[in-house]
Amino acid sequence: MAKQIEYNSAGRWAFQHPCCALMRKRIGPLTLIFCENIAGLKHRSLEGETMLNRYIRLLISLMFLSAVLVSGAVQKKGAGSQDPFLGRWTLSHKSRFVAKEDRLVSMTRTYQRDGDKVKATWQGKLANGKTSSGSYSAKCDGTPEKASETTQITCQNVGRRRVDGEINDPSDPDHRYFTRQVAADGQTMNIIWYRDAERKQVRDVLMFNRAK
Repeated sequence: MAKQIEYNSAGRWAFQHPCCALMRKRIGPLTLIFCENIAGLKHRSLEGETMLNRYIRLLISLMFLSAVLVSGAVQKKGAGSQDPFLGRWTLSHKSRFVAKEDRLVSMTRTYQRDGDKVKATWQGKLANGKTSSGSYSAKCDGTPEKASETTQITCQNVGRRRVDGEINDPSDPDHRYFTRQVAADGQTMNIIWYRDAERKQVRDVLMFNRAK
């Protein structure tokens, strides 16, 4: 009975240990493995277990804790490295257009992985009743790429949340130089069209919200 009381006391001590609290927060049920080892240390020390065996059990427990923490850090880093452009975006009414014939009343843009490239797809409707749709895939590493039989795109990742590009489309010479940028919170995206390669003269500003 005395040993059972000692073990129960050791168990309570283990589960109140700060490491156990951290483990419960991160991995839930697996905490039991770690905390049982600590409880075992306390219990066996009361029974006269050798110092060497106690150190071995403690080392195993600490190795298990380290592996879990490292795994969580790697997963968090992987989530943070996700391309912020990926996903579906819908046009905001706050968008601004210079020419009436260019004004969009709606548009959906989607970005998704396409091998080592990112594929952009869009479908929209203009105020004059016409539709605008298309797609292209690009690495955005500064290499000119063919977007269609008559259109070429060259884009460059300037930062994690910004892409500068140039689309050479004979059918739409007014929309050639652009910057695509996602806000820090990842919920809004702007596509700014410029009249010049230096990107000083703004033409149109398309504002998008991330679709839920």
